[in-house]
Amino acid sequence: MGKLGGYAGNILIVDLSTGSISQLPLSGELVTKFLGGAGINARLAYDNIPPRAQPFSPENALVFGVGPLVGTLAPGACKSNITSKSPSSGYLASSGSGHLGMLKYAGYDHVVITGKADKPVYLKIGDDVEIRDAGGVWGKDTWAATDSIWQEVGRHFAVLSIGPAGENLVRDASVIANKYSAFARTGVGAVMGSKNLKAIAAYGSHGVSVAHKERFMTLANDLSRQIASLPFVPRLRQYGTLVSLEPMAQTGSILYKNFRQAAGPEFLQIFDLRKFELGMEHGTRSCLSCPVGCKHYIHWKEGEYAGLSLSLSCAAVATFSAVNCGVMGWPQVLRFAQMCNRLGMDYMSVSGLIAMAIELYEKGIINQSDTGGLALDWDAGTVYTLVHDIAHRKGLGDVLADGLIEASQQIGRGAEDYAIHFKGLSPGGDPRHLSTPIFSLLTNATGHSSHINTTLYGTTRERLVKYCRRLGMTEEDMERILTGPEGYDMARLTKWAEDYSFVLECLGLCQMDWFQRIDISLWADLYSAATGMDMDAAGLLQAAGRGRDMRKAFNIREGATRKDDRMPKRFLTEGVKVGESLRPPLNTAYVDGLITDYYEERGWDPKEGTISRERMMELGASPEEWPAR
Repeated sequence: MGKLGGYAGNILIVDLSTGSISQLPLSGELVTKFLGGAGINARLAYDNIPPRAQPFSPENALVFGVGPLVGTLAPGACKSNITSKSPSSGYLASSGSGHLGMLKYAGYDHVVITGKADKPVYLKIGDDVEIRDAGGVWGKDTWAATDSIWQEVGRHFAVLSIGPAGENLVRDASVIANKYSAFARTGVGAVMGSKNLKAIAAYGSHGVSVAHKERFMTLANDLSRQIASLPFVPRLRQYGTLVSLEPMAQTGSILYKNFRQAAGPEFLQIFDLRKFELGMEHGTRSCLSCPVGCKHYIHWKEGEYAGLSLSLSCAAVATFSAVNCGVMGWPQVLRFAQMCNRLGMDYMSVSGLIAMAIELYEKGIINQSDTGGLALDWDAGTVYTLVHDIAHRKGLGDVLADGLIEASQQIGRGAEDYAIHFKGLSPGGDPRHLSTPIFSLLTNATGHSSHINTTLYGTTRERLVKYCRRLGMTEEDMERILTGPEGYDMARLTKWAEDYSFVLECLGLCQMDWFQRIDISLWADLYSAATGMDMDAAGLLQAAGRGRDMRKAFNIREGATRKDDRMPKRFLTEGVKVGESLRPPLNTAYVDGLITDYYEERGWDPKEGTISRERMMELGASPEEWPAR
């Protein structure tokens, strides 16, 4: 393959066990089949992680990737991805952030890290690649470790660090970029810790060329103006993702006490956006090449928490997560977020662990002999104590540190019913309020949502048709999908929405709502102008479908079956009061039927969810590695 625009053209290979460092050319096959970023990462993970390797073994690989548009002036071209085998589930791990674009400037599209160092190290990627001693920063939290590494290499480096949670192999440990932006989900921080890899520091001065400069800049500028002119963008710059609080509260989608109760009108009084603004000083932050800037630096000015400072990547997720385990009030939520950030843990799953523990204590399934004398309650004090104890594997925290699946099994006595998770990950929102984003929790290979940002509640036929065309559907596709009492088949539509979102992820584009409002054909035009390859919407969607299937193939190889695409028992057996009405539990047969429809739309076996031998050969994977059924 000749030199393409957008791509650096290199894969860096690092074996921490031997200290060897090498590089491979990025092959045309990988680009053609999987585009880049998370798509190519899925194939590299399949190829470099041996079947049934343990997540904390040296054989597990960490695969980093940035898409072909990262490093260009494409709007929202910032996203990088880490793929591995997850300690939370034993299946695919995948997590993204907007702060590793420096990898492209250093001359690499992907990095594959295997083995285990015999002592703490960090990886410096620049003009030269070095494995450096990290003995002086091991044991430090993510902020202190990042500051120390910046002192060594310079502030111009992007630094990805783990905290005490990753060092202590906490299953839900995250990787924190530049002290605030998180690769949060699926335990990738714990995999780094298992390799004695404290951090990665990356910087480069290589340019990223595009094939057709004038065409590219015309398209990029048009898209930037289109996104920046959306009517809600000024509020996004002011409040970030917190703009979702009001609609979520109004629809009963903010839950607390381990997903048993829906927040009512009092929630918006406690979490009034005006109080948030008045109580702090803040400045806007953004990811690379973003025309919006939905992240913030925050300095709280008032009361007991005066002086609390942090940069916050997703304030809405921090709020929903803290509320689920009983933390109420803006400064209390910010303190929860700061602790998780510095210790290096995923807000959502840590919240789910703590909420499970408090409910178990409330129901008498565990008591003070299990908690080390700590009385658990739905309050900030309990939560702060358990966040610290989980990160440091202290007392009950040592059990909870093993994640929702294993911790509930260790506790026993029926605790598994109170571990609310999808493939080991705690959800956000109320799955009883079923929508395409919520349904994707079941179907995503990781158990996290598929970054679908359109819910379509009560929408019109006209808007549905417009949305489907934006996703790249033909008239024939729409005839099949726009049916049923709701006006559309949720499961089949989820497949298309997932593929659109995955196109963005593979290209290195942000998947927030405002980027998903762009017709996919425009992203195809931009990719063509950047790379010099002819690409249309159908080609992008086909590549995304291969990437999704590659992730599914990884899980099948590791033993996953249809039973893993499950809805937690609570949402099938218990309703929740929303205002004066009761939202009923989901019907098991209905959910099961949706899963079958989804499998059919993907071209998988409708009963088992498996992939055909022919498709596996097309992906470049071997069905012979799969376990016997």
